[in-house]
Amino acid sequence: ADIDAYIQQPGMLDEAALYYLRSATSGVDQHGKSLGKTVTKIASEFSLFPGLCKPVRQHGLGFDLRQSSSAASLFRQLLSARDEDWLMGGLLENLSLPRLAREGERVLTCTESAEEVVLSRKPLKIAMLAWETLHTIAVGGVAPHVTELAGALNGAGHEV
Repeated sequence: ADIDAYIQQPGMLDEAALYYLRSATSGVDQHGKSLGKTVTKIASEFSLFPGLCKPVRQHGLGFDLRQSSSAASLFRQLLSARDEDWLMGGLLENLSLPRLAREGERVLTCTESAEEVVLSRKPLKIAMLAWETLHTIAVGGVAPHVTELAGALNGAGHEV
């Protein structure tokens, strides 16, 4: 892929950002293990950055899944074209590119990304969870803030 050659050039990578991502994914794994849970780390990433889903110990970034929203742009293009102009080969190539480009990586494909939902002002369905509620014994005083945030999101037209 073109990105492989690009990032091999000196100075093209932000090493501090890569260190942060590796530290974050490792920290999430360790925290999950301390709770006896298995975590799944998903990166919404469209550039096919190499090593995204490799373990940190193999010099990867430590994510488990690559979320690809390339299908969203494809479907938007198809909406502006006549059915007779749709090419099945192009459709299959576009939908399978993220999986085929980085062999062995698990890919989560979606028809919309979070950015598109926010930018298009479509309402979101949001579940808000807290260890306490307004009707129980306060643990850390979080419940009023969760309630306020939920009310604000509901007021913005989202389903909470």
